[in-house]
Amino acid sequence: MIDMKRIISNEVIFFLGKRGITMKLLASDYDGTLLLHPHKNDSIILAGDKEAISRFQKAGNIFGICTGRGLDGVVKWCEDIVFDFYIINSGALILNKDKKIIQANYLEKQLIEDILAAFDSHICATFVYDGKMYVMNPNKDYPSHIQTVTSLHDFGHYFEAFSLHFEDDIEMATKIKDEIIGQFGKQIAVYQNIDNIDMCAKGCSKGNGIKTIQQYYGLSDEDMHVIGDSWNDIPMFEVCENAFTFYHSPEDVQAKTKYQVDTIEMCIDQIMSKPE
Repeated sequence: MIDMKRIISNEVIFFLGKRGITMKLLASDYDGTLLLHPHKNDSIILAGDKEAISRFQKAGNIFGICTGRGLDGVVKWCEDIVFDFYIINSGALILNKDKKIIQANYLEKQLIEDILAAFDSHICATFVYDGKMYVMNPNKDYPSHIQTVTSLHDFGHYFEAFSLHFEDDIEMATKIKDEIIGQFGKQIAVYQNIDNIDMCAKGCSKGNGIKTIQQYYGLSDEDMHVIGDSWNDIPMFEVCENAFTFYHSPEDVQAKTKYQVDTIEMCIDQIMSKPE
């Protein structure tokens, strides 16, 4: 088990001047942004988005993921996309291209159990432990690699993240999110992603993850770009001037961004068309 304390990689940061080009970086949210869900139990990545990501990287730029999911939940769907970095578990774990840890923070099991005990015991919950996802009280069919459990008894003391899920009930998700913040907000970071509530170690966020990756690559503010579709993406919008969302995103999410687009492909085309 990895030590629960923050871990910073000792790898050498890129020296952009030696490359003779200006690298641009795009960090993308996952669900609803890169991985789309046009129908229930149906997930796709647009072919145009895949092509644009490859083209962006071949031009010397950097593309990575910034998500509330754990690593296992990302790589299962994206075997043909090469990520240059991974900001996962809402910023609690940050990995480089080779999946080596840049930074990591963990939740104590007792805190998770206290939160679960404070609410309906039948709420669907998922947990990320040692890079793998587990589900309790599933409210839908989960992929076979996600194991169903009935308690946290057999796990160790530290988890990477956990989430609560309210199938198609955004109002209930908002209510429970507010209650968790009211009771446990001093101990844990809480983010709403449509009808899901993602939680991770206090102080972690997608925004802090973006700043860590910016420092890792030594990039200027103007070369940083992010795209997402929901309220849990607002922390990364707040630290990045070049923030994108979609025309169909909630209005209060759009209000936090500079640009609105239809697809990641359109976002990348806009980034690459900017003058150097």
